[in-house]
Amino acid sequence: MLFIHNNREQYATYDTKQFQDLIIDSQDQKVTHYHCVELAKYLNLRDTLTELREWAVPRFPFSARVLVEAGLPKGPILSRIVEAVKQEWKASSFTLTESELNKIAQELVNDSRAEVGL
Repeated sequence: MLFIHNNREQYATYDTKQFQDLIIDSQDQKVTHYHCVELAKYLNLRDTLTELREWAVPRFPFSARVLVEAGLPKGPILSRIVEAVKQEWKASSFTLTESELNKIAQELVNDSRAEVGL
């Protein structure tokens, strides 16, 4: 109930995709998914409620391990690249595959290396 009380105004205009992004970005996706369903119910967002109930939260098909194994050191650059890859995945409505995300990540690595003159 606290989630609903604290967020009812902020999320009153959210569409399904915005709720999905909120769920994906959360630390505990299962709990956040439940809270979003309850909030959509409270706000009488019928279409969103139906879509959220039927939506299976997808697994992010990319791992920073790929970049670390390719020689990119752990640190802020790695974190920024992983976050950028995740944003691309979210923008695709979670349809980009692991190989497509790996390609995007490699392009970002190359861009990062060019920025620092490597």
